[in-house]
Amino acid sequence: MPDPADETTLQLEATPSDELKTQVREQTKSYLDECAEQDSLYPAGCPFYYEFSGRVQDNVKWTITEYPKPEVRLGGPNADRWALMDNPGKAKIEFTSVDLFDGKTSKVSEEVPFTFKAHLDVTEDEATVTSKH
Repeated sequence: MPDPADETTLQLEATPSDELKTQVREQTKSYLDECAEQDSLYPAGCPFYYEFSGRVQDNVKWTITEYPKPEVRLGGPNADRWALMDNPGKAKIEFTSVDLFDGKTSKVSEEVPFTFKAHLDVTEDEATVTSKH
């Protein structure tokens, strides 16, 4: 039987692989790009929206101007699972508004900050990012 005095304690720090980080980054970008394709002030299931009480003429155009930089860390319920930290991003909205009183139109172009929140499930082969929005 080994002598307990001969035992060595090691402290290891887990870091996500480059492949895991790449999968998370690509899925996050794809999800946000799909959100930006929606012609709506409130894209369904998305982390950004634009409060507006007037009338919109024609289409609403969204563009992601700053993608979040997803940070993968150990942080599940028992700190033994990979998790995504909340990350900021920015989207730009553009549309033509119609004044409800006089019918005049004007262009709206605003940058909209948002926070990307998502769950991360990791298997041996694959990472899956699921939005919390």
